[in-house]
Amino acid sequence: MKKILVSIAGILMAVLVMAGSATASIIGGPSPISGFGNDNGTELFVPEQSVLNLELYDFGSISTGSAFGFYFQGTDVNTAANRITIFDSGDETMADNLQYASINFNTGVVYDLDAPGVQSMFTPLGKDIGFFFSILGDQIYTQSILNGDLDLSATFPSLTDPATYLIGFESKQGVTLALEVTKGIKPVPEPSSMLLLVSGLVGLAFFRKRMRHHPRG
Repeated sequence: MKKILVSIAGILMAVLVMAGSATASIIGGPSPISGFGNDNGTELFVPEQSVLNLELYDFGSISTGSAFGFYFQGTDVNTAANRITIFDSGDETMADNLQYASINFNTGVVYDLDAPGVQSMFTPLGKDIGFFFSILGDQIYTQSILNGDLDLSATFPSLTDPATYLIGFESKQGVTLALEVTKGIKPVPEPSSMLLLVSGLVGLAFFRKRMRHHPRG
């Protein structure tokens, strides 16, 4: 398979939790960054290319134990090996606070382009992927079912590029923890959307069949 490169630019925003400070909930609301629409609830994605190049602001200066990565749908995310780390707090801080990595979905390698060296290795499963943000040992996932049915992730579609999304992670207290702008992935339709599409196609087929048997005129 021909390897096609796509860039993923990332923005990380840390909000310190202090007594009496206002929370900054992003779930279900408008994007905190201009150029993106309202949170549309997307939880899973399909990589559109076999190789993804990523850029992300460094986590190291924010909190010990923070990390960003992905997982394959249906795997046991409680098993650490199934959470594939892309960036962690041990990554070197660059002068521009950006981190660079490459994910190869053919070979199963996440390569740190800054160090350089292999960041993680995984078994390519060819499944949809979700993203996670880990902070101080607590994992937050884009799938609400993995958060105890709590929606702690927001997805804001780009107003100009259908393959670009702003993904935000939120604490259980409603505080924004991280924002990443991702490009090169497409959302997996929600089951309700798929059901609506199938129902529409079935209805259209029935209508066309009826018209063939009962033509007007």
